[in-house]
Amino acid sequence: MPHTFASLSKMSNDELETVLKTSPEPPLTDDIVGWEFEGWNVNPGARIIGSRKFKKGFFGNPEIYGDPDRGYAWGYNMTVEQNAFDEPWIPTPSPADPTRRFFFGVVPGAKANRPKYPETLVIDYRLWKEYFPLNPVGYTVDYLVYPNPGDPTLALGKSYFEAGPLTPFLGYFLLRRDPRRSGYPRQSHFLTEPQLATVKAFAEIFLPQTAVLSPEEVMWNIDRQLERVRSKRSQSLRLILFLLEHVLPLQGFNPAFSKMAPAKRRAFVDKRLAKATARDLRNLAKIRALFAAGYYGDHRVYPSIGFERVEQRPRYDAGVYAPIPQPAVNVRRDPAETVECEVCVIGSGAGGAVVAGTLAERGKHVVLLEEGAHIATAQVTDDEGRMIAAMYKEGGLQTTVDFDMVLLQGQCLGGTTVINNAICFPVRDDVLDEWRDLGADLDRNALRASFARMEQEIQAAAYPQYAEPALTDIGGENPKRLLDGWTRRAGTQAGGREHGMFVKNKNRCLGCGYCNFGCRFGRKLSMLETYVPKLQGPRAYVIDRCHAVKIERKGRRATAVVCEHRGGKTIRVTADTIVVACGAIGSSVLLMKSGIAVKHRGKDLVGSRFSFNAGTPMFGLFPQPVRAFDGMQMGGYVNSTDGGSTGPFLLESHFDPPMSFAASLPGWFETHFDRMRRYPHWASAGVLIRTRPDARVKTSAFERDTFGPVEWKDIAPEDLEKLITGMAEVAANWFATGADLVLPATFLELGLDRATYGAATPEAIAEVLRGKITKKDDLTLSSAHLQGGNPLSDDDAIGVVDSRFRVKPLDNLYVCDASVFPSSVGVNPQLTIMAMADYFTRVGAV
Repeated sequence: MPHTFASLSKMSNDELETVLKTSPEPPLTDDIVGWEFEGWNVNPGARIIGSRKFKKGFFGNPEIYGDPDRGYAWGYNMTVEQNAFDEPWIPTPSPADPTRRFFFGVVPGAKANRPKYPETLVIDYRLWKEYFPLNPVGYTVDYLVYPNPGDPTLALGKSYFEAGPLTPFLGYFLLRRDPRRSGYPRQSHFLTEPQLATVKAFAEIFLPQTAVLSPEEVMWNIDRQLERVRSKRSQSLRLILFLLEHVLPLQGFNPAFSKMAPAKRRAFVDKRLAKATARDLRNLAKIRALFAAGYYGDHRVYPSIGFERVEQRPRYDAGVYAPIPQPAVNVRRDPAETVECEVCVIGSGAGGAVVAGTLAERGKHVVLLEEGAHIATAQVTDDEGRMIAAMYKEGGLQTTVDFDMVLLQGQCLGGTTVINNAICFPVRDDVLDEWRDLGADLDRNALRASFARMEQEIQAAAYPQYAEPALTDIGGENPKRLLDGWTRRAGTQAGGREHGMFVKNKNRCLGCGYCNFGCRFGRKLSMLETYVPKLQGPRAYVIDRCHAVKIERKGRRATAVVCEHRGGKTIRVTADTIVVACGAIGSSVLLMKSGIAVKHRGKDLVGSRFSFNAGTPMFGLFPQPVRAFDGMQMGGYVNSTDGGSTGPFLLESHFDPPMSFAASLPGWFETHFDRMRRYPHWASAGVLIRTRPDARVKTSAFERDTFGPVEWKDIAPEDLEKLITGMAEVAANWFATGADLVLPATFLELGLDRATYGAATPEAIAEVLRGKITKKDDLTLSSAHLQGGNPLSDDDAIGVVDSRFRVKPLDNLYVCDASVFPSSVGVNPQLTIMAMADYFTRVGAV
């Protein structure tokens, strides 16, 4: 006979123990999450403290509790009337307004911290991390099973107090599921209750009362997004909220931020943050982007700003937009604790995948390690926040140490090639000449042959060859505004500078505008479609969600890579040859963590000569709808040279979906809100420059984890001037094609209106910009093109690796990614990274 709530309540402790040990572990699914349960403490003593009857509820984000590598949810207790066992469970103080308290975390037994019963679902109050150290509730741990296999409506639990070596047994309890799902709105737990109050208070003043979402809904969106993100740096947001809530108000003898009256709170933010001049306050003010994302990342807001999801657009056709199947990927999800191979490649982006795939084709026994997950086409959605959390390093929160520049990198199988715009520029000869002068002895003819091979392998083609034939003009209006403005201004001289639509490696592109968030239609020819599938069979495969912790050495040889697999299991990969391709930051950090130094005159060169293709966005408002969202995210460009050399800047059309667009669009309060309501009228472009190689990867793990991995002390005056000159060019181009307003992404408001600046020359506009932009924190800056850290050079004063890509102190350890660039290439670098990787496989080092 199956157990019942009543029959279990009459059992002895010994009988309940038998049931506990012989019953299955409840899976952490929708059978539990999203429900509330009526609870009964079997121990009669619970009546003394008024908790014999109670309720428990469970909540969580399905992206997380449904992920086998994370698999956690949350829950709470509710007080109820202490009436008889056979009477209803009535929440107090009322069913309409119940008291939820004593929150906890929920994890499968396999992921619990030294569980007494590993094959149970573990309720651990310690995971909530909000209890005062002397609060005994914070040390409670419960173990839960289903007494009747497959029946999620009845559970048996056993409770302990686990605060050290003494773990007294507290009692058994029963849970019976309510017939109706819980209406509790919370899904996530990143922010504490006081921090949630701060976030809600900020949302109340950031958005007008006419906003589609309530401040509370924005608050939950932000909490959910932060929980999605796997980043140590997300913890710094807690500090920012603490400073905003308690420290900053002290300057004016104000109460805590959330306790201020809304009008006073608004004036406080306007004065202290929106118009801040001090760097520390400007860093605090960057929290504005979090609220913009929390509101405009919600699909419910889209109709209010005129944004159409792909399926709602006039040219959408289900047959045309059907996803193209991806090639099979040979992922080994449960590797042995010790793996042996000939070549271990760490990192699956533009460098690592080319190396691994090429060597696999030659019959080498290759194991490719990737820290991120394999995200198939079917898993990609149009939810910006979800995709950023799943595909980007640090969930998109990675910045320089001073927070002045966002550093964007992919962290998924295929690396940044999965989330970039597939733009293919060759490196210019002037950069290769510069590298030669820095000691990089590269065979120029062999490298050109590698470029040609890569263009063929990844099917790089000119527009519109890579467009879907069934559609017309997938480029959209955004690149036209930039290009038409340039040709109108330059007239017959337009041909003197390189410009046009990008060369890309795509297949029947639909121009959906979501390239930076993966391609759910399978139209991008990333490493997932080209080189990763070359690893097939038992001698060439991928291990994803595999974080390389350190490289072991013996003498002058690297012997193994120690890894953390899927958040728990330690594996050790031994190899004859190890190739590090973790990206400009990751490769340097791995060498540092492994104790591998390359010194010159006592100074370690690992992490040095770091540079960027740094960019700042520009926004142009037009009187008629541009509908820039309905086209390629990046379509056209205008170079500052004829293309024979790199030039001081590159202008690139770029337009983001609502969440990312709103986060970078200037403005506060109603100004920002009103600008977003005109979303279809905006055009957008970026100004890209190559910075000097004067930044470096931080050697301190604490600084990297807390503040950011790269120290960039200041932008060089000549680099700032290149940005300003490029910004003025964008403004002039847009005015030439009818823009009413141009907004540089400056910290302080700097709107250029048509009446004042419409006929101005770029030089005159640049002069205005110079008066307002004097340092890097005056601008919104970002880089998706990180380079350097392990510069390639035979000069011992410069090079971490030699011209054969070998880490100098070791005989069989190599680096092959953008970190070997001695200086920035100044153009979108994926093709150069791929060509360098192909070149590396042909110099005979491996």
